[in-house]
Amino acid sequence: MTTGTKNFGLWRSLSIPLICLAAFGAAHRIYLEPGRTRAIIEGRFPKSGTDQLYVINARAGQHMRINIRPVTSQLITAGQVQSPSGKYDGGPGGVIFDSDLTETGDYQIRVSERQNKIPGKFWLEVELH
Repeated sequence: MTTGTKNFGLWRSLSIPLICLAAFGAAHRIYLEPGRTRAIIEGRFPKSGTDQLYVINARAGQHMRINIRPVTSQLITAGQVQSPSGKYDGGPGGVIFDSDLTETGDYQIRVSERQNKIPGKFWLEVELH
C-alpha cells in the first residue's frame, strides 16, 4: 500500500493511502487502490497556463463527483469531464461533476484556468462509488 507524498515533476499525488498517478500520454492516470473511493491530487499550472489533464477508469452505474479547489490566491479554475464516448460536462471551479455514470471506460478530466493565466496550485478531488 502506498502512503506519503510522491513528487512527479510539476504535480504531486497525495496518497492518503488512496491513489497512484502515472503519466498517460499527455494526461496523468489516476488509480484508486482496492477498497478506496477517493483520490486527492495536488495539481499545478506552470507559467504557460497549460490545461492539466487526468484520466480515470470507471464503470457504468458508479457515481463520480469531481471537485477543484484553487490553492493559489487569485487562481480561478474550471473543469470539464469527457466520457468514453466523447460527451462533455463540467463548469467553473468547485464541484464540476456529480453524477451517476452511464458508460464504462476512461473518463478524461481537464482542469483549466478561467482568468489570470498565472502559475498556481489546485487540489483535484475525485470520488468514485
